[in-house]
Amino acid sequence: MSRTINLGYRTEQAHCADGAAGFEMAVVALYLSRADDLGTPLDRVMKLVGDTLTINWTAQAIAALRGGILADYGLDIADTLRGTRTRITLDNPELDFNGDGSLKTLGGDIRFFEHANSGGARETEFFVPASMSDFLLLATALGTLNAALWLEAFMDLVIPNQTVSYFYTGDDGAEAIGLGQGWNSAQGAGGDDVFFGPETGSGQLFGGLGRDAFSAEMWSAGAKIDLLGGLAANVTLGANYELDGFEDAKGSGFRDRIIGDGAANGLFGRDGNDVLIGNGGDDTLAGGNGGDVLAGGAGGDSQAGGDGKDTLTGGDGDDTLDGQGGNDLLQGGKGHDSLLGGGGRDTLEGGTGNDSLDGGGGKDLLLGDEGDDRLTGGAKEDVFLFIPKAEQGDDTITDFNRSEGDRIRFIQNALQFSDLTITPTGDGGSRISYPDGAGGQNVITVDGVVVQQGDFEFFGN
Repeated sequence: MSRTINLGYRTEQAHCADGAAGFEMAVVALYLSRADDLGTPLDRVMKLVGDTLTINWTAQAIAALRGGILADYGLDIADTLRGTRTRITLDNPELDFNGDGSLKTLGGDIRFFEHANSGGARETEFFVPASMSDFLLLATALGTLNAALWLEAFMDLVIPNQTVSYFYTGDDGAEAIGLGQGWNSAQGAGGDDVFFGPETGSGQLFGGLGRDAFSAEMWSAGAKIDLLGGLAANVTLGANYELDGFEDAKGSGFRDRIIGDGAANGLFGRDGNDVLIGNGGDDTLAGGNGGDVLAGGAGGDSQAGGDGKDTLTGGDGDDTLDGQGGNDLLQGGKGHDSLLGGGGRDTLEGGTGNDSLDGGGGKDLLLGDEGDDRLTGGAKEDVFLFIPKAEQGDDTITDFNRSEGDRIRFIQNALQFSDLTITPTGDGGSRISYPDGAGGQNVITVDGVVVQQGDFEFFGN
């Protein structure tokens, strides 16, 4: 049969080492001969009712623990801690408990208890008596990782003929949860939770209610995180997690492939040449450093390429694409899109819909394509590209600057300067009418500049 022990486990900074950067774990083993220093019989710390083990320290026991044996070892337990709950599940047809509520094993038993610190919250301890080398195991840690809770199997529990698995259930607050070696499953419950999975681990992770994220930022190689398929893995490292109920994902510092589902996802590549695919929903995609490929899919997506040579594709919906640093390719796709090249030599293609294109810094190429588009080259020498066709629409160039070397370029349909009809506008700008190749006319409005023949280029004649 399978029985579950619910420990009412409350903690905020129960960190682990486990190779996590920026962490220092302190583990102290106190032999059972010192147990009387607590000033309270050990059988008073737990009570078993059915399958639920409850822990109840008295104020006297807490004071004795802090001022007695812990002080001898210099263990700092003055952290400010927060509430969670932990289940430790043991599966065995012959599972049984001793009369005092401890788990009966062959050659020994296991007890679990915890104490409160001066902040009024709790920290976990493990008491392992009998043949498994009698000692009381305590753990605390200092570190800078942004995980507020790190779940750690503090020791290997060798229990003959029994299987021990660890399962964590969070509270309704926002938590950052790190899974140490030995933890098989975790559930975030309510709140916006972040799960940090070790690169050699495996298990089932349940986001629960709220907006939850899986993070591979501590992995030493690229991750494949598929929210649609429900997995996070790296075959080489040995990582293999089943994901359920996650909205966001954060990659490693290497080449990641991160795929969203039909909901509104947040996908973050960090360093490396990443591939981010939003699929359905209004997604937020951020490539980070490196040459990234971002594809929003259906929905109104927001994409940021970061540094490096990136490719951003909007897909369906009204998308916002920001190339940021590097020489980027931005393709709006369907919908009314907003494209910003950022620094570098960028290529911006609006696609269908009435789009807004801004090259930013650098020498950029802007193609509004179909629909009535608004084109801003930004600083330096920019090219405004037009392909005569019926779907081209009527576009506006907002910042044409002859002194910076800006050009208006036509390709295909054998256009020449003599095919253009240029008339001034009332605000000192120009209105350019040209054949669309299908018997009609398209119009380009150039704000604030009277264009000249030398401002045009013609290719494909």
